[in-house]
Amino acid sequence: MRPLLAPLTLVLAAASLPGTASAAGTTSLTIGSATMSGSTLTVTGASTYADQPFVLQGDDPVGDTVNGLPGTFGQDLTGAGIASNTNGTISFRWTASELPPVLNGSPQLTYGWTFCAGPVEEDPEDPQACWELTASRMNWFIPNPEPWLQVWSCASTCDGSGLTNITGPLVFDGATKTVTATLSRDALSADPGDVISPLLGFSFNDGALWTGMAGWYLAGQDFINYEDTYTVPGKRVSLAIAEPGQDPATVTYGTDATVAQSGSYTGSLDVSTLAPGSYTVYSRACYGANNCAYATSGVTI
Repeated sequence: MRPLLAPLTLVLAAASLPGTASAAGTTSLTIGSATMSGSTLTVTGASTYADQPFVLQGDDPVGDTVNGLPGTFGQDLTGAGIASNTNGTISFRWTASELPPVLNGSPQLTYGWTFCAGPVEEDPEDPQACWELTASRMNWFIPNPEPWLQVWSCASTCDGSGLTNITGPLVFDGATKTVTATLSRDALSADPGDVISPLLGFSFNDGALWTGMAGWYLAGQDFINYEDTYTVPGKRVSLAIAEPGQDPATVTYGTDATVAQSGSYTGSLDVSTLAPGSYTVYSRACYGANNCAYATSGVTI
């Protein structure tokens, strides 16, 4: 676990900061054409993508701080989530029963998260990258209510020696009682299809998520040991052909289309085993879990 005190100087160039989540609204999809050529049906269309809603990574009861104190200073964690954004960033969110008060000086309450990002299957040529995030709204050494975020590289251990220059926006939201750090996906070596998994055993009570307080003393306050993994999404369009009138959300999609940077897509379906007749082409665009759109188009074979 990192020291819970911020460095005396934390000066960051604005140009190095990734932007906040960019794509409001919803993911959308259209089918432009469905053209037969022999036994191949070629489908083209357009897709747009919205930022992914947060995916729950762990939850925790209210009022279970280690010392039994109420969560007045923001130390009582209640959950956490991860979401990917279409501008190439990933957001990490802590939820607490209360957020720290905006006060100068002590106590400083720090939020921590340890995790690894890498392929689902171990790949010697693409090893996991492991990290620890530490975030706070107060600096004990220099009274200042401005938030700060640190990203630590954890090679074989999170021993406090791997502070990086990776940074990004950090938002304390009193309405939702959340703390959200947004970081470049590339900086974390998290490619589409990779998984983000909890890194246990290196922080307070071995939790992957934790809070700690400094100022009066250095001590862990709450923790969450979660086991869920998060899959980093990419922009994906999948195709299917089936009987008309089916629910697009329940159709089995077996063919992926090629999606261009602009969102236009092209894909082919083999219809050689289908009897002549009327069918429906089903198209699905997704950017992560619970973030899909559907389109259909009739076709005669």
